[in-house]
Amino acid sequence: MILTSKQRLRATKDKSLAAAHNMLENTRHHKRELEQNVESLVAQHHLVKASSIGSRNNIDNSQLTKADKLLAQIQTRLSVAQRVLEHEAELCDYATAEPWLNEEDLIREVDDYLGTNVDVQRHTSQGARNNRKGMAAPC
Repeated sequence: MILTSKQRLRATKDKSLAAAHNMLENTRHHKRELEQNVESLVAQHHLVKASSIGSRNNIDNSQLTKADKLLAQIQTRLSVAQRVLEHEAELCDYATAEPWLNEEDLIREVDDYLGTNVDVQRHTSQGARNNRKGMAAPC
């Protein structure tokens, strides 16, 4: 019975993890697209600057300044997105870690496996008293 519930819990966590990985991959893909757009904008910006130097037409420098500011904002947004992706990746690593077992559940599972029947409440109370005294719980 405990095994079945733990298997269901594991299946649910696996589905959640798969969904999180899928979302992370979609975000990474979107980030790559944004980086390509930024590279394209930077190239266009350099082209406009180069054209303004060589041509006799005067280009409004305020527009170039706005474009510079916009590129700086986009770069900032991309760096923030990168940090968020790294943080989410760390969280996914934590999500895959096995949950800690409750002491009583662990004792019951061991007892079931070994075919013994120990009073879990008495055993855990005695172990808690011994731990307070600096002694390990009896086997």
